[in-house]
Amino acid sequence: MDVWQMIFAFPVIMTAVPFFILFILLLLSVLTGFFGEIFPDMDAEAEVPGLKLLLPIGITRVPLMISLPVIFFFATAMLLAFSFIVSPLLTGVLFYSAGTVAIFPSCYISLYLASWVLRPLAPLFDSNRIYARVNYIGMTGRVRTGSVNESFGEVVVTRDGIENQIDVYCDASEELRYGDEVRILNFNDATRRYFITRQ
Repeated sequence: MDVWQMIFAFPVIMTAVPFFILFILLLLSVLTGFFGEIFPDMDAEAEVPGLKLLLPIGITRVPLMISLPVIFFFATAMLLAFSFIVSPLLTGVLFYSAGTVAIFPSCYISLYLASWVLRPLAPLFDSNRIYARVNYIGMTGRVRTGSVNESFGEVVVTRDGIENQIDVYCDASEELRYGDEVRILNFNDATRRYFITRQ
């Protein structure tokens, strides 16, 4: 049996398919930025008490969009090695039973391997360690989206020849369209968006 047949056979397929799907989503997220909202940052310590005892240190500090493909990659690699070693020795029900049992420890061990590999990236996603923040309040920009309303919109601000795209919102009574010049008045900490008005 060659490598590709093993990847798409039990038990490797159980982690290979999620890996391929998540890897494609990661690539699309890098190219478009669209899928970042699907996998929000995970604060396991805050959301599920006691969960940090089960998860390795550092895995929760990297966004799920990055950590999940790495976890499933290691799980797939371990199950592939398991298939290479065990498939000549066991067949039929014994192989499927051993494969089913091997899935869970390989996934759990892959958490620790992914944590070790991703640990150097954790400071990049720590908002408390951001050294430079640009204050856009008072600056002008142009609307990049088709329209801006009280919950959605994007504006491009040019600063020192560099274009920065920021999330914005406006008053419900104001109609802002693509290309309108606007002024940034305030920053909303709750929504992480800037309040704008027509220039």
